[in-house]
Amino acid sequence: MQPRLPHSHGTLTRIGAPALWALRVHWRSAALVVSVVAVALGALVPIASLLTLAGPGIQSRLHPWTLGNAHFGTLWDRDAQSSAALQQLAVDVAVQLLIFTAAAVLAVAALTALTLFAARASQRAREMVVRRAVGAGRRAVLAACLLEGALLAAGALAIGGIVGTIAAHAAIDEWPGAVDPGRLTANAIVASALAVAVLLGALFPGLVTPRRRLVDAAANPVPLFVPAIQLGLSLLVLAVGAHLARHAAASRPDPRAPRAGEVFAATPPDGPPADRAARYATLLDRLSRNPEFDSVSLTSPGAAVGLGTVAVVTTLCGYCGEGGIRAPWHYESAVHEFVSADSFQAMGLHLLAGRAITAADEWSSPRVAVVSRGLARRHFQDGNAIGRMIKVGDDPVDWHTVVGVVDDAPRPGLGAALEPPF
Repeated sequence: MQPRLPHSHGTLTRIGAPALWALRVHWRSAALVVSVVAVALGALVPIASLLTLAGPGIQSRLHPWTLGNAHFGTLWDRDAQSSAALQQLAVDVAVQLLIFTAAAVLAVAALTALTLFAARASQRAREMVVRRAVGAGRRAVLAACLLEGALLAAGALAIGGIVGTIAAHAAIDEWPGAVDPGRLTANAIVASALAVAVLLGALFPGLVTPRRRLVDAAANPVPLFVPAIQLGLSLLVLAVGAHLARHAAASRPDPRAPRAGEVFAATPPDGPPADRAARYATLLDRLSRNPEFDSVSLTSPGAAVGLGTVAVVTTLCGYCGEGGIRAPWHYESAVHEFVSADSFQAMGLHLLAGRAITAADEWSSPRVAVVSRGLARRHFQDGNAIGRMIKVGDDPVDWHTVVGVVDDAPRPGLGAALEPPF
C-alpha cells in the first residue's frame, strides 16, 4: 500500500497545480499583465516618493529654497509677492499635477489589468466549466485563481519596484530643492492598489463561470467603452507630462551664464537700512581686495536664478499712448532684484545701454535703477529708458533714475514661470 498524502498537501496540489498550469498555458496574457503593472509601478514610485500622506489630505514633502522676505529699504504694497512665495506656489501647482498624474496612471493601470483579466476569463470559460464538471469545488477554483493572481502580482511588484526605486532616486536628485526623508506610505498605497487590482482580476474566471454545460460556455468580448476610457486617461497623462517637461526645460540654467563661483547667504544684525548698507559695502570692499576672487557681488535672495519680489513699477514713459490715448505713466508688474557692482557680470547679463550699478551708488547717493530690455521697449518712449524715471514698489516719494539697460535675464529658478516677463 502506498502512504496517503497529508490532507494539506493534497489541497495544495489541487490549488497549486491548476494555477501553475494556467500560467504556463496562458503565459502571453500573464506577461501582458505583469508588464502593465510593472510599468505603472515604475512610473508611480517616483511620484509617490515626492509625495506623502499626512493629516486629512495629501500634502507635499517638497520644500523650496528659503529665500526670506528682505526689506532693502523699499516699501511694498500688499499685493507684492516674494520669491519664496512664488516658489511655494510653484511647488503647490507641481504637487497638484503630480497627484493628478499619479491618480490617472493608477486608474489606467488598474483598468488595463482588469480588462486583460476579463479577456482571460472569457478565454478560460470552457476550462472553468470542465473543472467544475469533474468535481472541482467553487472554493478550490477561486483559491487557484487567487494563487495565480498572487504570483502575477509578486512578479510585477518586484520588477516595477526595482525600476521605480531607481527612477525615484533620479527624480529626487534632479529636484531643485530639499526633499525630507519621508515615509513609505504613498509607495505602499500605490503597490497595494495595484496588487488588489491584480488579485480581483485573477478571480474573474472563477466568479463569472458557474456550473453549467460545456456547450453553454461562450466568449464575451470586452465592451468598447473600456478601451475608450483607457485612451482618454492616457491622453490626459501625456498632456500633463508634456506640460511638466516643457516647464522643466524652460527652467534649465542658461549655458552662457558663468558656472564657476560660490553663493553664500549673509544676514546682518537688525538695524536701519543705512547701517546694513554700510556693513554690506565694507564686506564687499574687503572681499574685493582679496586676490583669490575674480569678482564679488551682492544680490537679493533669488536674483542669481532670476527670482525676486514681484510688485508694481511706475514708469514715466514720455509721449506714449495706449489705444490712441496719451499715457505718460505706465503701471506694470515687474520683478525687483537688488544688485551691487559686478552682479551683472556674475550672472552673465550683458549691458546693452548706459551703465551698470557701481560701487559709487551708495545708500546716500541718488536712487538709480537698471531695467531689462523688455521693460525698456514696452514702457519707455521709443525704447529709450536711459535718464527716465521709474518708481519701484509702493514708495510715494523716491523715484529712481534709469542709468542702464541689460539683456533679459534667464530665469531658471523654480517659480520663475509664474513671474511677469519684465
